[in-house]
Amino acid sequence: MELINIVYRYLNRYINSEELVELLENMDKTKFSPEEQEDLAKILENVQNVIATVPIEEDKYEVYLRTSRERILKKWKV
Repeated sequence: MELINIVYRYLNRYINSEELVELLENMDKTKFSPEEQEDLAKILENVQNVIATVPIEEDKYEVYLRTSRERILKKWKV
């Protein structure tokens, strides 16, 4: 189960990245049949919908890094 959680977390992060959108938008679609091109358009639309509606999940390490940075910045402001 732990492996599934890890894969889900990183898959979620990748889907929420603009890199995936750019790759889908810029790929050579002439290699694909009209039906496959429609499928690619739907995939792109779905990915953009996920980016717009699903928050990016933070893992424990990311939370630790963010809170550490915030603590350091607070110390410097004093």
